[in-house]
Amino acid sequence: MKQVICQGIVTISIFLILVVFLVIRIHAEEQQCIDISGTWAVTAEIDASNCGGTKRIENSTDELIQIGCIVTSKDEENNKSEVKGDRIYLPDRSIPGNQVGSKVILQDRVAQVSGNKQTGKSNWTWTDGRNSCSGTTEWTAIKLSSKDIESVSIVPSTLQRDLLKTDELFADTYQGNGPVHNDYFMPFKDAGPAIHKFSGRLSMSSTKMTHRIIGASGNVGSFPALQINFFTYKDHLVPVERNKLLKGKDSIWNIILAPGLIWSEPGDNGYSRASFPFTLVPSQYISSQTHNGIATFLFNDEHISALRFQIVQEAAPNEKFDAWGQASMMYIPSPLQNQKGLTQQFAKELLYLTPIRSWTELEYKYDPVMLDKIDETSNRGNITLSGLIIDDVVYARPCRTRWGDYPFCAQMRHSVYSISKSLGAMVAMLRLAQKYGDGVFDLKIKDYIDIASNHDGWNNVTFGNALSMTTGIGNVEQRKVSTYVGENSTVLARKIDEAQTIKEKLKLIAAFRNYPWGPGEVFRYRNSDTFILAVSMDRYIKSREGPNADLWDLLTREVFQPIGIEHMPVLKTRERNHKRGIPPLDVGMLPNLDEVAKLAKLLNNDGQHKGEQILSTKKLNEAIGKTMLPGLPTGWQMDDGEAYYNMSLWLHPFKAKNGCLLTIPAMSGYGGSYLIIMPNGITAFRFADGRESSSGTYDSSGLRKVADYIRPFCENQGQN
Repeated sequence: MKQVICQGIVTISIFLILVVFLVIRIHAEEQQCIDISGTWAVTAEIDASNCGGTKRIENSTDELIQIGCIVTSKDEENNKSEVKGDRIYLPDRSIPGNQVGSKVILQDRVAQVSGNKQTGKSNWTWTDGRNSCSGTTEWTAIKLSSKDIESVSIVPSTLQRDLLKTDELFADTYQGNGPVHNDYFMPFKDAGPAIHKFSGRLSMSSTKMTHRIIGASGNVGSFPALQINFFTYKDHLVPVERNKLLKGKDSIWNIILAPGLIWSEPGDNGYSRASFPFTLVPSQYISSQTHNGIATFLFNDEHISALRFQIVQEAAPNEKFDAWGQASMMYIPSPLQNQKGLTQQFAKELLYLTPIRSWTELEYKYDPVMLDKIDETSNRGNITLSGLIIDDVVYARPCRTRWGDYPFCAQMRHSVYSISKSLGAMVAMLRLAQKYGDGVFDLKIKDYIDIASNHDGWNNVTFGNALSMTTGIGNVEQRKVSTYVGENSTVLARKIDEAQTIKEKLKLIAAFRNYPWGPGEVFRYRNSDTFILAVSMDRYIKSREGPNADLWDLLTREVFQPIGIEHMPVLKTRERNHKRGIPPLDVGMLPNLDEVAKLAKLLNNDGQHKGEQILSTKKLNEAIGKTMLPGLPTGWQMDDGEAYYNMSLWLHPFKAKNGCLLTIPAMSGYGGSYLIIMPNGITAFRFADGRESSSGTYDSSGLRKVADYIRPFCENQGQN
């Protein structure tokens, strides 16, 4: 029976995909529908596993026709939808199944639209009156420009590869019409193990990137010239300098490389295939924006194809673009120095990776509708990745891009912006407190930095004041006010952010005025306080351990490596005369999901790892509000009260589902990224790049609601 049902679901799923195209967009502020007629490319994940089928991806395009606020699909003219807000709610309906007397009931069909992207989900039930089963369809869709319509790539349902074929990758020039679906960079269904191993150096010159501007201006420049050593381990392609910020040549970009895959396909004339993820980071200035891409090539023991690459995702709210190209390469096969040691190290890293499982596994255990609330308060179109860490297991939703899910989601580098203040500056202070005593919080900034201000306001500012942004120094509102005051948008603040060296930044910081109150009294959000702390911590370490000591080296050696983080890329100041820069820690950390999970586990375990106390438990408990009043008020009014700030953590009030009121610590980054340590041991994460002015960008309530639903915060407490 289930096999028959599954056959019916194949037909039903095609209909469901057509339903997808009825999603429309409206202007949220004006509550008016806009013209969204045109062609859309849709990727749908259909889950028929409960009906004897499987989970599968189907891709298609369809043309939408719009009259007023009513939209129909060209292929389904009798199927009409009406827009409400920034979402569309399709009515429940029943359609005939492929068996006599059977039908499919479509329910809970909801989609949300942001810009040229839409995301949605539908539940469905098949029944013949005696038997029944159910499933879901989730989709993303991209509205195509007239230029894109002819070039959009759809991953075929057949086993035979039709794009990125051997002749394309060996061509002297780029052949194609733009980005393709990311699945083309991965093994097709008829793939087998790689025929060859890879060991040696790849050399490529700078290559001009063709691009399509989405939310940026100007030229995106060239793909950087590189010389990279790779080796293979089982089915992995491993760059020797993996997950490190590499200086690009003849380009405005630096690059981070991460491990990829190798395999073979029947149509590749005896060659093996390789694919790997990468991240571009601006090289001209200290910018946290990241642009994630994927690259592929063919190889054998002696020869290599060109490198095909594309960039179709970013953490850069104001600098969005697609870019693509093909770079010629040279391959010098040879054993690498210490290749055995490199292989052993990589194998060890694989062994200690945090388990990452699909979000659908949670949907088997809990109500999918409730779980979907994790992102309901934010603009879904700006979310790259979200999920939960439960009992040291990551449950992640797919990494979304404009051209299909990112196939190396666990390797994607996320620009977390101000989450760096928490994972960097706070963690560093907690390590120093554990190593040298909690008194490091009371150390004076002036004892380690000479700030040439025309006032004495810095004399009594402590490391702890700077960590909590209560220095009492600034250049905006001179009165104590009850509303939120941020100081990062002033001309002076922007100049400080743009300055490249420690000296330049400190000179500008000296221009800040002294507020009429002292340090520790008033919270004012200001990046430069964290930078001042980073410089002070680095100089304190040098005073204790010698002139060659370094803040980032200490963090890497004494915090990251003990918990299994071997490579954490970070942006640093650009000092002259080849001097080492320091990480400003106000921004600049670029973690992947595994690294975030390991740091979250350390914080959840009271700063302890395998019996070793790495961070000060006392100060960590103070930071998250367990042992003292939760910092100072911020003026940020939330649904359940005012947010506080303490030691680089936002402390959000939250009324749990049973009515009790809690304060929950959260790390927050520009664009709407969050890492939230819940009182029930669950950690929620979201990586996003929404605009400051966009509704819902900084609304993280959905993350807390879902964590409270799975494991109630106040299950054993009485209601308030």
